[in-house]
Amino acid sequence: MIQDKELRELFKVESEEYLNAIEAHLLAIEKRPFDKAPFEELHRQLHSLKGSARIVGEDKIELIAHQVEEMASAARKSEEPVNPRRLALIFKGLDAMRALTREAVGGASANVDLNLLHESSPGPEAAPPRPEEPSPEGVYRIETIRVETHRLDTLLTHAGELVVMQTRLTRLQEMMDAALATMESLNRRAAAVARREHHAPYAALEARFTRIRDTLRDDNSYFDFIASALDEGVREARLLPFSTLFGLFPRMARDLAHAHGKEVSFETMGGDTKADKRIIEEMKDPLMHIIRNAIDHGVEPPDERVKAGKPREGTVRLSAARTETNIVIEVSDDGRGLDENSIRKAAVKQKLLRESEAASVTGLELRQLIFGSGFSTARFVTDVSGRGVGLDVVKRKVENLKGSVEARSTPGAGCVFSIKLPVTLAVARVLIVLAGARKYAIPSEHVETSIRVRRGDIFPMEGGETILFQGKSVSVKALASR
Repeated sequence: MIQDKELRELFKVESEEYLNAIEAHLLAIEKRPFDKAPFEELHRQLHSLKGSARIVGEDKIELIAHQVEEMASAARKSEEPVNPRRLALIFKGLDAMRALTREAVGGASANVDLNLLHESSPGPEAAPPRPEEPSPEGVYRIETIRVETHRLDTLLTHAGELVVMQTRLTRLQEMMDAALATMESLNRRAAAVARREHHAPYAALEARFTRIRDTLRDDNSYFDFIASALDEGVREARLLPFSTLFGLFPRMARDLAHAHGKEVSFETMGGDTKADKRIIEEMKDPLMHIIRNAIDHGVEPPDERVKAGKPREGTVRLSAARTETNIVIEVSDDGRGLDENSIRKAAVKQKLLRESEAASVTGLELRQLIFGSGFSTARFVTDVSGRGVGLDVVKRKVENLKGSVEARSTPGAGCVFSIKLPVTLAVARVLIVLAGARKYAIPSEHVETSIRVRRGDIFPMEGGETILFQGKSVSVKALASR
């Protein structure tokens, strides 16, 4: 492990960026084997990684990076498309560099064979090695945040302004103390002197308190502005782009597709959308679970897709977008779609539905059943996609983040899982309501809509009060009566 703490932390951040970029370029090369353009950037990232490893004395990483660089250079110079066997070995080199990096910054032994890239001459008849298992699961934590210097400069300026404000408030306190001393003196004299003699001290006291009041009002206004700006700046500094998380999945998708003999194009959109650091961290496992389901069960094998009139290659798309109030993350595929009959049968079997009502449950209500605790069909739980756990885990994680999840599906055309989340967890948005003499704050994530209702719009029905809302009868209850 690198002994110098500062060098260790710096190498940890830099190497992660280099390795993620190298992986992205390798995936691009695998997808477009005749395109030589990604090789230029690949070599630049490898060269940068070698330089960083040399500075901190990690010669093993430097050696593997050099071997990968040579293999990539040979592939670039060849007029033939990149050989699958050679590319698989380069991916092994990438995995080795990741393991050695973890060893350098964390101390855990990597047990890497430094000769693993000494390949025999790869001919076209050579079979590619068996694809690796998907990336391991575990707690995803972002330990370092890179913040643009202009943001830190702004926060530093605001912090300096707060120091100035503290000095001004101290001076204001001194003024208040002096005014109170004058009042005490006046009170003592008032008992012993005539009204004519203490009228002037009263006037001076009034003038002094007026100045204090005006100064305090101005300072409070300015202090509120600075505090709000600092709060906003700190919360903005906690926001990270989804590309930080999305970069974990292309390799996993590629390996899963290979392991199941499927052809899958994995696409990401909206990586520059930003959300709170904790949201980025906590969404790793739910998205991994949904993507595995999409590849394992959603996307059909190539031959089956061709028979259905589809391209051999399926598409799984991961996207993020920001609205005025939410972050929306979607995982979509163009595979089979949800089997509603299987969902009904499984729901009846697991006593989530009565057999008599199963046929009448359709649409969103039916699809939401797949998120029920313990719900499973062969469609949703396997050793690869579900690890023996249903989609209730996804729902629980999302709801813990004050979000919601739903599924949309078109039989034979694919499925979309849509997740809505708050932009930040640092501030809770609430709806303030008055009931009797008390005010209540209702979290906005539990408010579907708010409307004004006149007393004349409320009518009795089945022993309770009711209104018409969107053409339907809805029971209402006065909060103050609860």
